[in-house]
Amino acid sequence: MLQIYARWDYPFKSKECQKTAWPRHKLACKILQPPEVYSNPTALKALNDLRAFTAKVRPALMLWGFPAFNLKNDIKRGERDVLVVNLRKRPDAKRPELAFECVDTYLKAIDSFPPPNNQAVRAQVDNCQKDSIASGALAGVVMLLIDLDSYVSNAVPFAFDESLFVDHPQPGALWKQVLMHHINSGKSLGSNLL
Repeated sequence: MLQIYARWDYPFKSKECQKTAWPRHKLACKILQPPEVYSNPTALKALNDLRAFTAKVRPALMLWGFPAFNLKNDIKRGERDVLVVNLRKRPDAKRPELAFECVDTYLKAIDSFPPPNNQAVRAQVDNCQKDSIASGALAGVVMLLIDLDSYVSNAVPFAFDESLFVDHPQPGALWKQVLMHHINSGKSLGSNLL
């Protein structure tokens, strides 16, 4: 069974904020982080490796993952679909950004995940939408990185506003190849986007 893990990148500014957000976060943790992963050293290492990798490739996901959703034509698509990034572990990788190789990426309807994974993905997408709108963004999308070797995954939420439609590449056939190239290269995006 595929395990979905939340990645919370929303910093809370005070203890009050943390206490206020805890009931919602606790529910998501219960759904998304089964306790058996923390008692299994192999699964925990795979999860930690995937989280470190995700932190390094997040800029590429943000820049080249958004065009996959074609949000300019359908702003609600992030409520129905997630971007799946299938990864394989690279043996003997020396740096976190080279720990995995992207073998495929595609949009997948949330309802097409088998139960109970569809419920976990739905919870992650719903939380992303609520948090995005609460922060003043138009909406949000979730990108799901899956380690095909260990079957752990990391759900990465992104919020967006109107600037997305100006500052990001437009949808087209190239997004997949360019995203996979940047994920697999292990290089910083810098100013050279292609």
